[in-house]
Amino acid sequence: MKEIGFSHFALHVEFVVTLRCSAAHGHDLEGGDIYDAYDTNMPYNGSPTNIAVAQTVVPTFLCPSNPVRPSSGRDSLGYAYHHLGRHEEAIAEARRARELDPLSAGANNSLGMMFYRARRYDEAMRACQIALELDPTNPTILWFLALVHEQKREFPEAIAELEKAVSLSGGGTTYRALLAHALALAGERAQAQSALSELKMLSTQKYVSPMDIALIYTGLGDRNSAFQWLEKAYQERTFLILDLPAPHFDSLRSDPRFRDLMRRIGLPL
Repeated sequence: MKEIGFSHFALHVEFVVTLRCSAAHGHDLEGGDIYDAYDTNMPYNGSPTNIAVAQTVVPTFLCPSNPVRPSSGRDSLGYAYHHLGRHEEAIAEARRARELDPLSAGANNSLGMMFYRARRYDEAMRACQIALELDPTNPTILWFLALVHEQKREFPEAIAELEKAVSLSGGGTTYRALLAHALALAGERAQAQSALSELKMLSTQKYVSPMDIALIYTGLGDRNSAFQWLEKAYQERTFLILDLPAPHFDSLRSDPRFRDLMRRIGLPL
């Protein structure tokens, strides 16, 4: 397998979305290494990724007759841009995706997420609310809507959305961690600590992402513990560590360990 850095890994994973489209039209992705991106033994090389990779590969799969969702290729390119910190270009691609499929809850939610990552919270709220109207029982939409509420310091609303998401997801660990994070920010530290203990205990029985634990510690303001679990996520090559530049980790940005971790992952500051 070729050596690719974490940022290159991000692009490859985003391209997986387009495989359903390409398969339906008889295309074959050059390189054949999309699935290699999931290999936990994938080595790092620390080299930065050129966005040209996305620009040359993803458009091949912008299939207007995509039987899954015609906007999925645009979504892939948008996600690639946002992982590289190019938020305006990510938003532009997400808008094009929604234009292709305006009644898609996924396209509207993706646009909301791009606005959220760009710290444009009012626009993020509007897009996520449209997505929720289209698919009111989708826990992922509730996830991003809650994150926007957090940044607007609307903690009761964030907690309410995440309680629904936990229920709809069947108690998914990521949703439980997000709820604990919101509770911590709202000053409900005892409830957040209880949820943290439950997830750490659960991690002895099944996989719980280190990012989930790191997120709760971030909400509690325990930087040392947060970075311990972020380092664990890095060592495990946990994909969600690519969320590190997101607003919910902004409280860690002033710490030199944040910059060091971003550098090692290969993400722009």
